[in-house]
Amino acid sequence: MTSRLKHLSINKLKVMVKLKLVNGLPNSSSFGGEVCEGCQFEKAHRLSFDKSTCQWKAPLEVIHSDLMGPIRIPSFSKHSYMLAFIDDYSIFTWVYFVKPKSKVFNKCLEFKELLEGVLSCKIKWL
Repeated sequence: MTSRLKHLSINKLKVMVKLKLVNGLPNSSSFGGEVCEGCQFEKAHRLSFDKSTCQWKAPLEVIHSDLMGPIRIPSFSKHSYMLAFIDDYSIFTWVYFVKPKSKVFNKCLEFKELLEGVLSCKIKWL
């Protein structure tokens, strides 16, 4: 049972034992004081990202893309893939739904033509 509760704080585990809230939980003296590596990492302080170090000065300089799928249960319109584009400068995201994977390249070309036509600038890196 403790394997499911192992990322709970030691103090909360001790309270659960004291109040007998969970059957099969060992005595609180067996918990020890060590904290697992994952808990230490998650509770560590993180510095925020410094946007002034970003080298991109305009939209469409760098576009990140990711394809997800095939999805076990397709959408209502029978699409099995999701294609995402993220502008690194503005963090603006576009998502396209694609039925067969063979149409992904066509969606990429459609996306490129749309953006370059609307914003009148070229995508530098994809």
